[in-house]
Amino acid sequence: MYTAYRIGSKPANEEGTTVYHQNARYIRQKKISQDPRQYFDKCIITELEHQISRCKVALMIDVNQDVRAGHFNQPMNDIGLINIISNTVQKTLPATHHRGSKPMSSIYAFSMIHTTRSGILPKGQGVRGDHRNMYVDLTTSSTLGTYMYQIVNE
Repeated sequence: MYTAYRIGSKPANEEGTTVYHQNARYIRQKKISQDPRQYFDKCIITELEHQISRCKVALMIDVNQDVRAGHFNQPMNDIGLINIISNTVQKTLPATHHRGSKPMSSIYAFSMIHTTRSGILPKGQGVRGDHRNMYVDLTTSSTLGTYMYQIVNE
């Protein structure tokens, strides 16, 4: 299970203290000449592809972009992850940021993982923060398998 924060788009001001600016300074020090958001996308996809080859993966993420659009969903679909919240919750997703008007967070999972329930809590319920809380129940057999170790008494 991964949790991630995808930085927002480039702010209008050139220098500042936003997460975008912090990431821009960091990757500039590393001599990387990519936009911080594009660099994040490349890194998370590389990491997830590597893990998918070894195990089943789920990702909870603040996308900082409308999750109904294909800009982040398509690369996730390309590597075998589906947007569980969009696919199972309801036809019209609510805004996930307390000041927002669009769903900006979601949960993605390997397509072979079976979901029994998922949802988005109303604003103000669950763990405090600036986003609505989301949940997903995954079956044990689809995430860990069905082989049970035998306990041996000696």
